[in-house]
Amino acid sequence: MKKVFLVGYSGVYTHKEFSVEGDVIIGRNSSVSQLVYPGTEKNISGMHCKVQNHGGNITLMDLGSTNGTFLQNGERLSPNVPYTLQQGESFYLGDKSNMFTIKVVEEAVPIPSAASIVPQAAMQSDHAAPQANGTRNNKKMTVMIAATAVVAGLVIIVAAISINNTNQAAKEATWRAEQEAEKARQDAERAQQELDEEQNKGKIDKTIDAIESWLE
Repeated sequence: MKKVFLVGYSGVYTHKEFSVEGDVIIGRNSSVSQLVYPGTEKNISGMHCKVQNHGGNITLMDLGSTNGTFLQNGERLSPNVPYTLQQGESFYLGDKSNMFTIKVVEEAVPIPSAASIVPQAAMQSDHAAPQANGTRNNKKMTVMIAATAVVAGLVIIVAAISINNTNQAAKEATWRAEQEAEKARQDAERAQQELDEEQNKGKIDKTIDAIESWLE
């Protein structure tokens, strides 16, 4: 998700930032302008120019100003003809004493962790394996919880990749999700092995009991 800002490079708005969402008209007419210049700025028209941000597409358009709207290279924009601006590109109103620069900030989209998707018991998967009094039901629950964590981790990975492959925050979230999914998978395998061992031990105990009964 991109946030667009106008950053004052020179003039009364030097070093000040203004968020651009939708249309922002710059001028001296306070009744129609969102970024208003004082009346003493004679180089600025009542409605001088307009900056638009529609879904990250940033355009600049002169509104028929008297003294013109210019790109950083000195090119004057034709009135009412939009010009596409890029990150770091500058423009000025009338002369270079009223200059702005475009700043685009990539906002990280929050990625839920596996712990926020899987029931709270999943967060205790490290301890879910049978302890001193572990029962078969607890082990089965551990397997189910860990399997759910694996699925949740894969969902998070797909979501993070689809949001923005180049987004560093998404990459880090993807890595964390992969680690959580792998850990949950290993927990599931350990719990399943212990469950199998317990079942085998039960069979052996029954066999021993049967032999002892027969010997008696």
